[in-house]
Amino acid sequence: MICDFCGRANAAARFCDACGAALRPKPGGQETRKIVTVVFTDVVDSTALGERLDAETLHRSRRRARAASHGVARVRCVARRLAAL
Repeated sequence: MICDFCGRANAAARFCDACGAALRPKPGGQETRKIVTVVFTDVVDSTALGERLDAETLHRSRRRARAASHGVARVRCVARRLAAL
């Protein structure tokens, strides 16, 4: 790999042998890109629902919503929204 800062050729290393700068692989080398789909859902009337239900019941309903999205890599509850990746 060629150092971007000093131009020295280096063996397979993470840092330059001459100047110590971090070596970055050239595009198409070790870097891979993946296409992902991100889905956001908004829970309608979640504020009223939160006021009506106790905290444990609300937590269970959010947990069921996360469980319903099986096969999804990651699901987050952020305020009144569910984000699935």
